[in-house]
Amino acid sequence: MRMLTKWVLTGLLMYFFSYIGWFISIQSIEGALILSFAVALIHTLIRLLAGLLVGAGCFTLGLSIIPGIILGLLSLPLALWKGQEIIKGVFISSFVDAVLLAVVLTVALEFVQNVLYKAK
Repeated sequence: MRMLTKWVLTGLLMYFFSYIGWFISIQSIEGALILSFAVALIHTLIRLLAGLLVGAGCFTLGLSIIPGIILGLLSLPLALWKGQEIIKGVFISSFVDAVLLAVVLTVALEFVQNVLYKAK
């Protein structure tokens, strides 16, 4: 239930940021909800790949640890950037905007989840 709530909240927050003109342009609420689902899938796949790279560091004498860490840190902006290419009606102007959107989205989502689940 929490995962579904997080997807819906992410979609609503992205649509809100689009409405006020921050970092992203989305034409419809349906596009925002589909984008949040696509971003969650892409983000999960990238995080798995990053974990494999960090785990393979012991076999590569540490050469894959740094790319794994960088890929892990940039997984949400990469997912947003690739998600906009998949979903029609979504536009992020630059990768820097995707990074800023990822930071603002993470902070806002954490705040909203703390407010929602703190009362329980």
